[in-house]
Amino acid sequence: MKELKSRLLLVLVSILIVSCKKDEPNQITEQPNQIIEKIGNVSLEFQNVYQDSPFGLLQEYTTPPPMNQKINCSRFSYIISDISLVNDKEEEVKYHHTNPDKGAFLLVHHKNEMPKKVELKGIPVGAYTKIKFRVGLSNTAWKLGESQQKAFWSASKAVEMTWDSWTKGYKHVNFEGTWGEEEKIFSVQMGNIPSEDKERSIELTLNLPESLILEKGKTKDIRLEVNVSNIFGGKNKILLTPENAVVDNTNEEMIAKIRENISKVVFKAASVY
Repeated sequence: MKELKSRLLLVLVSILIVSCKKDEPNQITEQPNQIIEKIGNVSLEFQNVYQDSPFGLLQEYTTPPPMNQKINCSRFSYIISDISLVNDKEEEVKYHHTNPDKGAFLLVHHKNEMPKKVELKGIPVGAYTKIKFRVGLSNTAWKLGESQQKAFWSASKAVEMTWDSWTKGYKHVNFEGTWGEEEKIFSVQMGNIPSEDKERSIELTLNLPESLILEKGKTKDIRLEVNVSNIFGGKNKILLTPENAVVDNTNEEMIAKIRENISKVVFKAASVY
């Protein structure tokens, strides 16, 4: 009888262990007893560029051919969240997914203070070949409620990356300035539409230009280029007009074009060092 009970207990423990592993494999969480020798850190450096040159605010640029329109940008801000590193075995290490206070970051190009760095701590050692992340914040994370993201909500609100109330959620991208010889206003503000349950954030998977070999106790860097010129001049060539220059969630056609440009050609993993 004792032997039977012992076997049943062993089976139950095994089932619990397997279930826990299936819930969220390789998710970075608070691990006070984590073995330090088996982890390192990864630094993500976001470098904004305009075509082949460093990007700066309040500077005159020309949109790519065939548009060739004068453009001057006064702000460029975006949210990065749900970051993952994928190793050479195609295993995904998730960094605080669906946890804005720990795993979401504001990239605010302010007074030309770039590049911006994001520090990912406690990453398992290994060889990584891809990086995945979300531009914006998922509806799932937003729906956790304000109490689950007080710090990130307050920080986002302070830099105008939220709509006018909590019920409307976050802005994923905020890109503004003037265009044309008459310097008319353009504005691209993309974000949550909680009432319609539409997912406006953008998931990206980027191949690293070479493997990132992370060793115990070491820090490795990934430099990501963010090509601002491709927001209007990527796969979809966007000619600004008085009718389409102010873009928000109500302009479905423009949102779709800009989303596709961001998902295809704006972000690039440029180097590993």
